[in-house]
Amino acid sequence: MARVAKQLLGQFEEDTAYERFVLDAIATAGQPPQPTPPPRDDLRGGGLSMFRHASDWLAADSVAQAIGRFRPLGFGAAYKVIDVLVELVMRLNGAPCPKGRWTFAEKQKYVKASRPARVPIPLQVPRSHWPRIMGLYGAFLEPRHALVHRRATVQPDGALAAVYRSGQSVPSVSKDEQDAFVQLTREVASAVISADAGRRRRGRIAWNLDLLYRHHGQRRLGARKPRAAIREILVNLDPVGPGRWRLDGNLVHTHLRTQGEAPIDADLIAYTTDGTACRAICDEVPDALIEFNEADPPDWLQVRNTGTE
Repeated sequence: MARVAKQLLGQFEEDTAYERFVLDAIATAGQPPQPTPPPRDDLRGGGLSMFRHASDWLAADSVAQAIGRFRPLGFGAAYKVIDVLVELVMRLNGAPCPKGRWTFAEKQKYVKASRPARVPIPLQVPRSHWPRIMGLYGAFLEPRHALVHRRATVQPDGALAAVYRSGQSVPSVSKDEQDAFVQLTREVASAVISADAGRRRRGRIAWNLDLLYRHHGQRRLGARKPRAAIREILVNLDPVGPGRWRLDGNLVHTHLRTQGEAPIDADLIAYTTDGTACRAICDEVPDALIEFNEADPPDWLQVRNTGTE
């Protein structure tokens, strides 16, 4: 069964490649062509070196305005990705498909009538994400149909207004809600393809689901708004034996506590004497002295031979 699941995930990645390309293009519109370096606090050595970078890309507004005309295209591409995700879940759970292909009506009926026993790993915990995503799958069906059949218009404020075949209005989807749906789908698709969703990604998924609560109809999850810039905290590891190192978590958390009242979202980069870089999310690093073997690091620590920075 694991082999079949792997094949289905590969098929999902292939079947959504174009749509994910569209979502990436729209979601990153207006950003500088070269990403700016992240802010860094270098705690290595005896002193403290802090680097901050600020820049304005003059073309950002004009590019964002131009790409804004294609926002409905992003909405349609996002819906397609979720639609393929539903088919993936149906196949994982052995849903019958006598005609060789499910209709929209059959897929909608499936997600409303059943709580699938098997969903891709990132959607298993927390399970609360799946019903909310499926709530959007149902709520956005008619706007999707209206887009395809040219019964939708973009209002001056960027809202997507659509009508049923009967001419009755469908609840509009605001500009911000379209953007949230695009971002949500990017995160969910990436999580499914990689079979992994870390704390930050789960937080971004929850945040965008909260922005879309008016459409999925369920309570908000209370997610915190993701920070645009992730600070990097650089430290050295102390050798305590062959292949064994000590990380000063006290130093990291003491430094973060001095940086203001607001919580700081930061990554830790800890270096061995030979330049091996170990990475972790600072929130997951214990506020203590930690010793570990390089060959068997803690679950929250990733060891990468990337050299010094």
